[in-house]
Amino acid sequence: MKRKLKLFSAAINFVRLEHDKPELVNPLQQLELASGEPRVRWISRVQARVLIASASVHATRLHLANFLRLALYTGCRKSELLKLDWSRVDFDRRCFRLDAVHTRSARQRLVPLNKLALLALRDQQAEADEHSPSSPWVFASESGTHVTTLQRASKRRALVAVSKISVFTTWHTFASWLVMDGVSLYIVRDLLDHSSITVAERYAHLSAKRGAPPFSVSSL
Repeated sequence: MKRKLKLFSAAINFVRLEHDKPELVNPLQQLELASGEPRVRWISRVQARVLIASASVHATRLHLANFLRLALYTGCRKSELLKLDWSRVDFDRRCFRLDAVHTRSARQRLVPLNKLALLALRDQQAEADEHSPSSPWVFASESGTHVTTLQRASKRRALVAVSKISVFTTWHTFASWLVMDGVSLYIVRDLLDHSSITVAERYAHLSAKRGAPPFSVSSL
């Protein structure tokens, strides 16, 4: 029974953290069954480069590596990236647009692109021009439809590498890097499309840190 209660408590914490629901109360925490707030897992920039390099070398197509680069350098969710079309990408203004229908919060936002994110989109544009030139989607299959899974782009070694982190890890990594670089939590909240500053505050403790938690890259 205690194991089942722990799993239920973990599920509640997962919803609170990953689905931006700080108002959701976990009644099981007072029973001291869970360890408290879910752990924020992030990787260092060096670890990210190793991960991207592995995806570039071992994936069947480059869009796996480009997806990881965009996820890490924009903080966008998986669906926001995989459903992105070229009509909403503005290379001149260095951003792309997410309309209300594309975001979980149902709010439109502009996603700024730093140099590395912009380069990833340029690389993906070349990839799309070669494999799916008539498709409107940034991450398109050879048939022209938008990619719905990243596994088909991966050979076994690339899958092993990517499976060590989740899309939520890239999301947390983006936020953690910003906080460690001195970016305001209010800006982090807006970039991650959080509904309140409370959720973004889980990254506050990183403002004085410059290291990284243990993360094995020996098999990448």
